[in-house]
Amino acid sequence: MSQKEPFEVDLADPASLRQRLAELDDIVKEKERLARAAAKELSHWREMRKRLQALVSAAAPQPKGAVTSWVVQAQQRFAEGKSIQAQVESLVDAAPGPVTANDILARIPDAKRETVNWALWHAEDQGRIQRIQQGVYASLDYGEKTPQLLPGETDD
Repeated sequence: MSQKEPFEVDLADPASLRQRLAELDDIVKEKERLARAAAKELSHWREMRKRLQALVSAAAPQPKGAVTSWVVQAQQRFAEGKSIQAQVESLVDAAPGPVTANDILARIPDAKRETVNWALWHAEDQGRIQRIQQGVYASLDYGEKTPQLLPGETDD
């Protein structure tokens, strides 16, 4: 029975009313069963959508040959003339203020922390950037024109 079908009742016949009430009880039970089945199916599809959305938004998993993948990425950077060292130095020079290894790692996601730290140390050792404090580096012209404060410092 669809929602639009009329449900006729003879209001003058008590036996007909009881019979129609029993029929309505059966219809209601069937509709409730269908509603539970539909809710269960909807729950299933929502869970599938949630799982697929998680897969889409998650970072791509490392392939089995992660070492090979790492080598391929390094070879691509080298072929493009963009070594980690060069990328680190250009990011430090382009930054408006001091940067840390975490700042650089956010912009070079395939780099290792040790590599970025070494690149920062090496660039400072070669005189291409300056070390402000432990783990904090800046371009050579940082602070020349107007002294800039580090986070947490005051003018006093």
